[in-house]
Amino acid sequence: MSAQVRMAYALAVVLLVIGLVAGFFVGQTTAPVREVTVTAPGVVTPVTVTVPAAPVGLSGEVKIGALLPLTGVLSTFGAQYRVVIELAEKEINEYLATLGRAWRIKFLFEDTATDPKTHLDKLMALHGAGVKIFIGGASSAELSEALGYCNANKLLIISPSSTSPALALKDMALRYTLNDIYQGKAIAKIMWLRGIRWVIPVWRGDTWGDGLARYTIDYFKEICRASGESCGVLEEYSIRYDPAAKEFSVEAARLNDAVSRAIAAYGKDKVGVLLISFEEAAAFFAAAKAYSTLLEIKWQGSDGTAAIAPLLEPAVA
Repeated sequence: MSAQVRMAYALAVVLLVIGLVAGFFVGQTTAPVREVTVTAPGVVTPVTVTVPAAPVGLSGEVKIGALLPLTGVLSTFGAQYRVVIELAEKEINEYLATLGRAWRIKFLFEDTATDPKTHLDKLMALHGAGVKIFIGGASSAELSEALGYCNANKLLIISPSSTSPALALKDMALRYTLNDIYQGKAIAKIMWLRGIRWVIPVWRGDTWGDGLARYTIDYFKEICRASGESCGVLEEYSIRYDPAAKEFSVEAARLNDAVSRAIAAYGKDKVGVLLISFEEAAAFFAAAKAYSTLLEIKWQGSDGTAAIAPLLEPAVA
């Protein structure tokens, strides 16, 4: 990407944030939802008249809650988001200054620990302090937990990475990542191109994992039907695990048994594991290393494990 393209992209993002913030607040202040009473001095006595609420310009600091998974199973992404948001705050405020605007952006960072309840609790606390716009809901589970409160209180929440199709609704959330209907198609096709013909799915049992597993499985079945080959998804061997799990020795043992049976029936080169997870994938692989069979087949991940730091640890790699 050229310097000119990067500059244009950065400016576009800055303008987008400025437009969202200004539009959100100006929209609230100009909407004719109520009337206010003002008192004007008359010639003899004051006269009270009722007029529609007038637009109010932005001034001072506009605070935005930044609810990020700085710890927990999305901490790799949370750290990246913080760096980007801090850079955005600097560039947005510099741009507002060049425009002569009387307001500035201030991001208030909170760690959600990748936990839906913690995310909601901190969102509610910031709302109590007057915050009405949030960057948050990094995981679909976090966003799902917060949406009811955001919708009821007209709070805008901008999610950088929630992709669950179940949350593709007309609500107060702005998600700027495509939902997993598209990722499911891509993963299914990639597995097929890699030569996988029999898939054993393993996934975290939450809004995101359930949705992505469903669409990936369905699209892989479509590819199989169209191909006319002997292939499919071995759903009888599926493993849906607790998202709060920290250790996976039981799941690894179950998977080893399933993979051994599948290899005996279809051959090692045709069997693959679909793992839909976050950073707990590192703990899963650490447990899987106890079984040589699991190291001899193909594995397929998703956006939840792309470029995450824990997979580079010596105990895992």
